[in-house]
Amino acid sequence: EGARNLRDYLQTQGYFSAKVTPLREREDDDEILIVYQVDRGPRQRLVAVEISGHRFFDTATIRERMLVEAKRLDLRRGRYSQTLLQRDRTVIEDLYRSNGFHEVEVSSRVAENYRGREGDMAVFIDIQEGPPTRISVLRILGAENIPEAAFRNRLASVEGQAFSRVIVASDRDLILGEYFDSGYHDADLDWRVAEAEEPNRVILEYEIREGDTLRVRRPIISGLHRTRRSLVDRQVRIVPGEPLSANAMFETQRRLYELGIFSRVDVKLQNPGGDERSKNVLVQVEEARRWTAGIGGGAEFARLGGNIADVTSPLGEATFSPRITLEATRLNMRGLGHTMSVRTRFSNLQQRALFTYEAPRWMGSDRWHMTLSGLLDTSRNVRTYTGKRIEGALQLRERLSKPSTLLYRFTYRRTSIDEDTLQIRPDLIERASQPVRVGLLSVTYIQDRRDDPTDSTKGVFNSLDLGFASGIWASEPDFVRLLGQNSTYHRLGRSRVIIARTLQIGMMIPTGTFKVSPEQALNPLTGISDPDARIPLAERFFAGGANSHRGFPVNQAGPRDPTTGFPIGGGALFLNSVELRFPLRWESIGGVFFHDAGNIFSKPGAMTFRKTQQPVLVDNEVSGYDFDYMVHAVGLGVRYRTPIGPLRFDVAYGLNPPRFIGFEGTREDLLRGAGTISRQRISRFQFHFSVGQTF
Repeated sequence: EGARNLRDYLQTQGYFSAKVTPLREREDDDEILIVYQVDRGPRQRLVAVEISGHRFFDTATIRERMLVEAKRLDLRRGRYSQTLLQRDRTVIEDLYRSNGFHEVEVSSRVAENYRGREGDMAVFIDIQEGPPTRISVLRILGAENIPEAAFRNRLASVEGQAFSRVIVASDRDLILGEYFDSGYHDADLDWRVAEAEEPNRVILEYEIREGDTLRVRRPIISGLHRTRRSLVDRQVRIVPGEPLSANAMFETQRRLYELGIFSRVDVKLQNPGGDERSKNVLVQVEEARRWTAGIGGGAEFARLGGNIADVTSPLGEATFSPRITLEATRLNMRGLGHTMSVRTRFSNLQQRALFTYEAPRWMGSDRWHMTLSGLLDTSRNVRTYTGKRIEGALQLRERLSKPSTLLYRFTYRRTSIDEDTLQIRPDLIERASQPVRVGLLSVTYIQDRRDDPTDSTKGVFNSLDLGFASGIWASEPDFVRLLGQNSTYHRLGRSRVIIARTLQIGMMIPTGTFKVSPEQALNPLTGISDPDARIPLAERFFAGGANSHRGFPVNQAGPRDPTTGFPIGGGALFLNSVELRFPLRWESIGGVFFHDAGNIFSKPGAMTFRKTQQPVLVDNEVSGYDFDYMVHAVGLGVRYRTPIGPLRFDVAYGLNPPRFIGFEGTREDLLRGAGTISRQRISRFQFHFSVGQTF
């Protein structure tokens, strides 16, 4: 066995002709010396795996079950060993036999120096399918209390189709499951097969022994200390007097676990070996700990920092920002299965406290989930200002289906900007720093068909959010906000190469005259690519960074203040990203080629696919730049897979980064009209470090 394991290991490393011979040498009466003589042979590459003789199954169906593979990007010498090849032959034979080909034969041969190239090797697999054995007649006997029609259409064994013991076993489980779910826990099934008159045809018979019905006397619930009995009663699907359903017992256990307040749930029969035909069902629960606390840490490393007293660098400086998170959770509030939690985050850029109160199965319905939340947040994730937000929200989540969800949300918040941190034209600082109250009523549709939200390899993700801010619910600005996303993921053949793409489109349309006269609303500011002044600065779209457009530093896309060059956000968003994800080394390291295209635009009507930035000339002098154009960036990234998602490092190269008019001097110089104007440009190279895929 040791020799075989050594040989298989060497063959997986490319030494396909390796030979290992064990020799046993007795040294003395108490010890035995075992010597493995290894002949690795030349290192080879498996360049081809050819399959022939198959007609019933296509090549892709067979290949996806095989472990022997020809070389590719992440298998530089292919995957081969004699053990793997034998295993693949057995798997292919089992596949055919399970579909009625009982005389199938699978053979293989190995060709070295394939096509005259030394070191190349090929594997040829030949399949002799033989004739299939089909079902001529299917008879079901003994089905008296449950009509045959209740399950016959769901059987895998169908007249005219292939006969297989694997399929028969599947049918047996289906039929007995139907009986067990109807209270016939003593039911059993035997099957027989006989040759039919036609060649390669059989007659299949299922004989059912139903037995007696077992009914529920009553469910007995124990283990409740703080949980209200009415909450548990609503989850129990076991009805007194009804037939004892195995599915109802399982569903009861599942629903109780999904409440998230029990560490253990057991649903069993009382005296299962007794002869009585009416039994109690014991539901034993163990309540989970009510209080949990956690502490965590992290870090951000990007162009995030900068001295607020210096207006010279609107793009920021490379900064390392450590982050600490603290949280406490209280389960099963008032015995109703509700959850209350407080989460805090502290870093150089953000201080946040979030309170949430969640009521799953709101109003006793499986479809509804209610969440109340409160937020206190101070952050400098936008270089232009430090914002403060106090927010309360009520959200109702309706589950339409397994992949589809609707969110109904009302949010009321007060946002303010620290006047001493605002880096824009002095004449606009007072107006932009005034507190703003926003009431936003929104609805969100989410469809998630991804296989893994943290590292998707196939599937689709769609979302559409529509929000209304209106004075009807005490909002100062009036606007409509629309944000949509479509993401798709495709695997190329059997490889681990993934093509991922995402498209995001957002628009903000003002519908009132918030702190602006109608004349100002039509021509709000004198500048280049100015957003509509009726949209408060803190409510606008911002983008750029590791999770959006990687051709920009964090939140640096879009329009800029015409005096300081700091980003001021916009009223429209367009971002399209395409990634080619491929393996690099081992199972845990991968690479990414990406292309990001898009920008933040001043207004929805200013969105364009134009890729050239236009300068604004006054007396033949450049006085500013138009930021309403499409910015493109390409790059390369590395991914390291971890249990919490891939760690990633991306380097982006901007093909047409924006230029802008900046300011050299301190904030004091800005306020008193000193300092100098300079022409600046976003660097073509941007780097980003984060956790999780970009989308």
